Amino acid sequence: MKFSYSILLYFVFIAGTALADSEIAPFPKVDKPYDGSCYIKQIPAKLRYITNFNYEVIETEIEEEAFVEAYKILPDGKDEFLWSSVGWYANQVFLTNDCVYLVRMGNWARGSAPSAEDLAVAFYKNGEMLLSYSTADLIENSESVDVTTGHYFWLSQDQDSLGLSPWSDTFYLKTIEEKQFEFYYTTGEMISN
Repeated sequence: MKFSYSILLYFVFIAGTALADSEIAPFPKVDKPYDGSCYIKQIPAKLRYITNFNYEVIETEIEEEAFVEAYKILPDGKDEFLWSSVGWYANQVFLTNDCVYLVRMGNWARGSAPSAEDLAVAFYKNGEMLLSYSTADLIENSESVDVTTGHYFWLSQDQDSLGLSPWSDTFYLKTIEEKQFEFYYTTGEMISN
């Protein structure tokens, strides 16, 4: 009985570990700033999977690009189109109250070390990218990241160390190395690190 229980716990642990490292499939969603007078909707890319005779995916093609649209909510309840952006989808964004400025966090970083190919943070004005930074730009020691079976985490787990400042036009974040960065969200320029 003890042996069977140990095996069961092992499989529960393995299944939990696998799920903890699984990316969530993108889905259509709406994000809004604190005051809620505007919003963005994000639509993920439509993909077409090409399989072999064993139904294994051998290639993925984009049928429709991901896109983002911003709208202002008018006093009569109608929506006024503000801007759109094509080619990206973000699990986490930060918006100014007028939806003019948007800060996009990179999605799951794949691999085991910071890379110039992995988006950390990007800054937008009216849907146009101003500046972006990779995980390699923000992490000094590649061994400091928290590595899982297929991804790595580079941000601090402290939830209060990420966001738009309510007192100025800045965005701040803290890395896993406990290094604090501050940027002007109106330009994307780094202020301090």
